[in-house]
Amino acid sequence: MFIGQREILTCKKLEKKTPAGGEMVVVEYVDGERAEMPLMKYDLLISEDRCTETEAKNKLYEKSAQTIYAQLMEFGLSFEELDSVITRMVKQVNDSLATATNYLWGINSEHERDLIKLNEVLKRYAEEKGIDGASSERGGTDKVDSK
Repeated sequence: MFIGQREILTCKKLEKKTPAGGEMVVVEYVDGERAEMPLMKYDLLISEDRCTETEAKNKLYEKSAQTIYAQLMEFGLSFEELDSVITRMVKQVNDSLATATNYLWGINSEHERDLIKLNEVLKRYAEEKGIDGASSERGGTDKVDSK
């Protein structure tokens, strides 16, 4: 079984759930990499044959768009209301990303990001991953996995 080009070794359910209470799984690929994802995403993307990453992403995007569209229809929105709803949804995602990013950086505002903070983040990452030399003292991120 495959997800895109990657062959699956195992898939196990996790205790944690999605925000809406959906099941989560951890997929281990034959190359040793692991990925956590909602079971809904796993069920959509798993295939007996390899496919390109673009094909897998398009399948996910199409299903996501259909689901969101169906939910919007449930609210009976008018055409003139759609732009405002979509704009607010994108804003909510961007605001949430900014908040999470700032939290991970250990700052309150994106304006506080600088090279010193970057170095601190890289050092913390290297310590957590057991990587030597992940700061600017040793040439930046040459040994840090950027995935």
